[in-house]
Amino acid sequence: MPVNDSIRYARAFEKYDLAWAEDMIDVGNLGPGSDAPKNWVRDLIDHRAVDIIYPDPLTAGGIRETKRIADYASMYGVQTVIHFAGSPVGCMASV
Repeated sequence: MPVNDSIRYARAFEKYDLAWAEDMIDVGNLGPGSDAPKNWVRDLIDHRAVDIIYPDPLTAGGIRETKRIADYASMYGVQTVIHFAGSPVGCMASV
């Protein structure tokens, strides 16, 4: 969704006091140097664009990179929720 639509969507649901809204913007389009998960996560955290980050171990680079993302987020007071959207094989590979 475009950013303006995401903001409109989030405002419409404010009255429900949701913990977070997932995948509202395409993080792949954050700008130059934002291709790798760790770079776009840093961009989001550094610019105070998120309160909660939810890395997916399967796409973030495995358990080690997910831990690095969580540690970086923690330094800035950003909560981490582990996300997983993959196959059973991907799940076992992450485990």
